[in-house]
Amino acid sequence: MNYKPQFDKINYLTKLPSHYELLLVSFFVTNKKALIKLLAQWAKRDAEHKKYVGRSKKDYKTVSSKTFGGSIALIDPKNFELGLIAEIKCPVATGMYYRKEENILYVGSNKWIQKIRGGKIIGTLGNNLFNDIHSLSESFDKKLLITSTGVDAILEINWNNPKQIVWDWFATENGYDKTPTGKKRIINKTLNYQKITTTTPEHTTHINSCLHYKKNKLLAVLFHQGQLVEIDKRTKKTKILLNNLRCPHFIRKRRRGYLICDSRNNRVIILDKFFKIEKTINDNFNWPQDAIELRNGDLIIGDSNNYRIVRFSKNGDKIATLQMEKCSRKIFSFLSVSKSEALKIFGIKTN
Repeated sequence: MNYKPQFDKINYLTKLPSHYELLLVSFFVTNKKALIKLLAQWAKRDAEHKKYVGRSKKDYKTVSSKTFGGSIALIDPKNFELGLIAEIKCPVATGMYYRKEENILYVGSNKWIQKIRGGKIIGTLGNNLFNDIHSLSESFDKKLLITSTGVDAILEINWNNPKQIVWDWFATENGYDKTPTGKKRIINKTLNYQKITTTTPEHTTHINSCLHYKKNKLLAVLFHQGQLVEIDKRTKKTKILLNNLRCPHFIRKRRRGYLICDSRNNRVIILDKFFKIEKTINDNFNWPQDAIELRNGDLIIGDSNNYRIVRFSKNGDKIATLQMEKCSRKIFSFLSVSKSEALKIFGIKTN
């Protein structure tokens, strides 16, 4: 069952121009009881999520992603007072990509990728190497780039044939074969990782975001290493562009450079086009998970453990806050869409 927007919110959408910028927000947990259990589980790791503290790996099986819920919601970044304008249930929703050629929203969903159009899931993509999917984006070759975090990999696939991987980069094959505790990790590509549960301390990098930013060059975020790296698609070699981060997430393009969330350091870093730090955004954050630049240069930041979405001006001044109930839902990522695209995604008809 999908959430239906209120009539006044539909009426509000009707009056907006078709090109008006709206934001999608993915929530990978929407079940309060499950989130409380998950938070308790995380509390049994060290602050960097590198090792278990006081509990064994076996204990972690008591928290199942099947109970998380998950959804995609629509917000107006210039009018937080509306709250969530519309919402679609989507299990364990993570990274998103909207493919205009199909009018379909692709959403990471733990070990699957969901296809959403018209307010419902219309299809599912699967591959044996999909595990703890974090981000989705499009390559310069017009293919789908996936960070399959659970196998420490970036996968590139054709939209209509997810079983065929046209290019890959596995951290374990490219100099990152040890977990934070020093255990060697080998990814057996003959196994079906959609049937295997992995956790952050078992990953060698916990790679969680990638972006094809120039010919044959990818940007990638390595959580455990605290690094933003460049990956050469031909040689698969890495080059460190930014270091000394703590549990970073989501590299994002902006008009004059890039954004990255330095999550454990509770800040968002604004980079120039040469990956030099221009400035940081700080606001008593507790694990900023994602940040995105709007068309007008303002920033939207998902302050995950404070259960709020915050808007800042291009100058770094706080403008507005969308506060949600504590433990009600866990923010994962953002995606900018136009009003006309949003209507197609949510299946909202306006007069």
